[in-house]
Formats: sequence, C-alpha cells, structure tokens
Amino acid sequence: QYGASASGGRESMRFFLSSDLKREVGVVPGNDLQRASVRSNFDFALSSTFNASVSAGYVNSNLRLPLNGNYELGLIGNGLASQGTAS
Repeated sequence: QYGASASGGRESMRFFLSSDLKREVGVVPGNDLQRASVRSNFDFALSSTFNASVSAGYVNSNLRLPLNGNYELGLIGNGLASQGTAS
C-alpha cells in the first residue's frame, strides 16, 4: 500500500491533494484486489465575506475472485477439467 498527500497555499487559495494505491493478493491464485484513489480540495477566499470550495475524488477498484462451489465445475473441478499449458 502506498499513499502520498500535499497541502498548502496562501490565505486567498488553499489546496489539498492525496492519492493512494493498494494491492492485496489472496492465498488462492486468481484472488486479488487493486485499488487506486485520488482526492483534491481547493478553497478560495473571493472576498472577506465570500468563500468557495471545490472538492473532487476518484476511485478505481478491481477485485478478482476465484471460481467457487457455486460454479458448476467449482475450483477443484475447473482445475481438473481445464487443459494445462506446456512449459
């Protein structure tokens, strides 16, 4: 898992940016999770009485699960019924 963030600005404009990357690998082949996210916040002081804020975020997630007993061949049956590759 990796993450980074940055913030700063001045009185008239402040910002915050962050990102995360996560990867998990399961004990069974074909079982893993990959997730990436990005977030940003911007605050603007347009006058002494008026402020504006903008926020945005994005998440991309990819989850792979192995075949299980709900599948007609299941994990073991699929391994026995499939053709292996020659190395």
